[in-house]
Amino acid sequence: MPSKAAPATKQPKVEVKEEVVEAVEVVEAVEEKMENTTSSHGIFSGRIKTNPDLGKFLLDVLNVLEKEFDGIPTDDMLTLLWGESKESLDKVIKKSNKRKVIEKAKFVPKGLTKPATSALVVYARKLKEECEKNGTKYTNELKNEKWSKISAKEKEACQKIFEKERDTYKAEIERQRNDAIKKGEFPEDKPKRGQTAYFHFLAEVRPKLTEKFKVTEADVKNMTPEKLKEKKSTSNTNITKEAAEMWKALSDKQKAKYVAMQEKDKELYAVKEADWKKRDLERRKKIGQASADESVDIETSNTKEKPVQKDIVTMEEIDETKPHSDNEAEAEVEEVKPPVKKTATPAKKVPSKKEESGDEQEPAKKPTAATTKKPAAKKAAKASDDEE
Repeated sequence: MPSKAAPATKQPKVEVKEEVVEAVEVVEAVEEKMENTTSSHGIFSGRIKTNPDLGKFLLDVLNVLEKEFDGIPTDDMLTLLWGESKESLDKVIKKSNKRKVIEKAKFVPKGLTKPATSALVVYARKLKEECEKNGTKYTNELKNEKWSKISAKEKEACQKIFEKERDTYKAEIERQRNDAIKKGEFPEDKPKRGQTAYFHFLAEVRPKLTEKFKVTEADVKNMTPEKLKEKKSTSNTNITKEAAEMWKALSDKQKAKYVAMQEKDKELYAVKEADWKKRDLERRKKIGQASADESVDIETSNTKEKPVQKDIVTMEEIDETKPHSDNEAEAEVEEVKPPVKKTATPAKKVPSKKEESGDEQEPAKKPTAATTKKPAAKKAAKASDDEE
């Protein structure tokens, strides 16, 4: 007789949460990606270096995964996404925190109460006073109901009161701020930099482009608010694109006009900045934030010429310890070139051999030795660049 098959035992149903399934799929995908990848750089390393805040978010995500799921390979995931250790990512984040721009100092007025923020607030203030006199309860529903029923003339009167309070408040803040700047209690605003050549060009052509891509009255009448908003956004984009194309099409001769404007702005900014630095230094001295012998670095319009002279003067052949003026530097370069090769040789091994040999004809061979050492110096510089 054929043996009866044993009845299959029913397996208990296991309910798996969707979040766990998704987490397992993510881990498997990451592990598979880690096996296939051979690059030493992380997938998002470039983005994280550009925007270190993404690195902070990545660490937060990995910390949550590590707490919620046991055995999840957070270190391997970090290696895949970042490409380096957690310590290196922390360094990038800390460095970015130091570079963050300090918020502009905000002046806090004294003895002023903030004005109403709108005409409706002015009306609500009046309504509250009336309710207190009449012994009635004030509510937002009552305010909105009354506001919708009052005349346009009453609303206009509330609007005028609001504007007067706002303007008076701003004027008083500005007066107190200027007074504090004069007394040295508050820093003066730093002068703004001048415009670039392109922005000078853009200011000239923008009126024509605005007229070309403007939103017409017909658009305002026939379009819905959403379409009208999209039309305005497209108009601004078209102005920017066409202005950029027009700028690229200009020759260097045509651009020279705007470059001259840019240079003029730079010179004016250098003068304004120098004056501002002097005044700010005096202010900080008064309140004890600067020492009496502290100096001010003043920029000039000739800053571009200095690096050129510096590159010529500070070659390896020139003795940097010898002080000289800019005029003497050019003459010194020509005079020092032959002896330079003599000064470069003592740093190498060849001079030591020459000293040991004591040969008197060695000085004549020094120029050839110097010429053979220059490529070696270039190789060393190249190697250092590759290491970096």
